[in-house]
Amino acid sequence: MSDRELLELLLKKVSETDSRISNMEENMATKDDIRAIKDDIRATKDDIRATKDDIEAIKDDIRATKDDIEATKDDIRATKDDIEATKEDIRAIKDDIEATKDDIRATKDDIEATKDDIRAIKDDIGATKDDIRDVKSEIARVERKLDAVYEQVSGLTEFKTITAKKISNLILDVKVLKKAIAE
Repeated sequence: MSDRELLELLLKKVSETDSRISNMEENMATKDDIRAIKDDIRATKDDIRATKDDIEAIKDDIRATKDDIEATKDDIRATKDDIEATKEDIRAIKDDIEATKDDIRATKDDIEATKDDIRAIKDDIGATKDDIRDVKSEIARVERKLDAVYEQVSGLTEFKTITAKKISNLILDVKVLKKAIAE
């Protein structure tokens, strides 16, 4: 019930009481009836005063509640600001996480490329080892051939020396024969 409705109700009661008094006076009311009516009027006035005091207390409570509501609104605004700041922080962290994920992906790609390079180098090393084995085998084969050639050359050198001695001896023999023929 609003203040206005309550006041109207009380005023209506007072008016009804006044009306009853008038009716009683007209009807030659007794002193006891008039006293009872006056007591009712006084009680109604006391009720009105008490109601006014209650209304003032309610108004004070309403003012205090409004102040509390304003303080709560300020707290809510501050909380909303804090939430927005936190959301911004979260967005920044998410961006950092995404950047880190991109860095990790790039690093993984680099690692994979490096692994591929290492595999290629290992393949090259394997091929080089095979080539070295082939070259060693070829060197060994060439050395064997050289040894055979050296043996042949050494045999030829010995043959040459023997042949040269024989030719020298023949030349000497031919000279001796020429000399003998010439003599």
